Amino acid sequence: MPAMTLPFEQVDAFTTKPFAGNPAAVMRMPGGKFLSDDLLTKIAAENNLSETAYWCPKAGAPKGEYELRWFTPTVEVVLCGHATLATAHSIFSSKEEDAPNPIFFHTKSGRLTVERSEDGRMMMELPTWPQANSPGLIEGVGAALGIAPKETYWTPIRRDALAVFEYAQQIADLKPDLQQLRALPPGGLICSAPGPAPDGQACDFVYRFFAPSLGIDEDPACGSAQCSLVPYWAGRLGKNDFSSLQLSQRGAELLGCLVPSAGADSDRVLVRGSAVTVIRGEMYL
Repeated sequence: MPAMTLPFEQVDAFTTKPFAGNPAAVMRMPGGKFLSDDLLTKIAAENNLSETAYWCPKAGAPKGEYELRWFTPTVEVVLCGHATLATAHSIFSSKEEDAPNPIFFHTKSGRLTVERSEDGRMMMELPTWPQANSPGLIEGVGAALGIAPKETYWTPIRRDALAVFEYAQQIADLKPDLQQLRALPPGGLICSAPGPAPDGQACDFVYRFFAPSLGIDEDPACGSAQCSLVPYWAGRLGKNDFSSLQLSQRGAELLGCLVPSAGADSDRVLVRGSAVTVIRGEMYL
């Protein structure tokens, strides 16, 4: 008999139908405590998805307050948008949990809010990530992608690079050398260009996200990338509401909004999306 049985769900985020968007494993921690980091990493590797989300009610806090952590198959990350959306979907869908609306997650990126609307879509409130213009990255990024971007930026908090191109078709055609990407500064690489999409679908911008050094060759639908993309495109386009398309094989449509700060508070990014549960089961440890 297994020493421990953990229920889990696999949820497709940023989609209204199965087999699209980005899949995440969602697992509630037993007894209100996280397992060891080593075991959490092994479970995420076994799931072999871009992210596994682990959650539990926050001790001593009111109902609707949760702790949340995210692991790729190799490392823990400071923020994952699609796995946050997937976790919120799992909690909102649970009759046993009977969660209020909105709910709050306490994470390595601070306290995150997720609210569900009447149509079932959810809205996440995420931080914005300041970026520094980093033209020195252009050569290395260009060599890894086979085409040089027009601009490159560096996000110190997440340790992501943002590469901006002129045309959406360039983003769709990218065939990166993953070994060369691993040689770049650690973190992920966001590649973006103005819309519309190559097929003519209207959007403000398109993007893809690569993070082989984090165990993710390409993330199918990266919500946390909006923390960098929304502030960048807000400054460039002079607006605060955006529709974007992630041009991965599975594809995803994300709606983002920049909420300017009030006083000493930092700007926030609102990201809207849906999710669907595709698998429920148990893991034996």
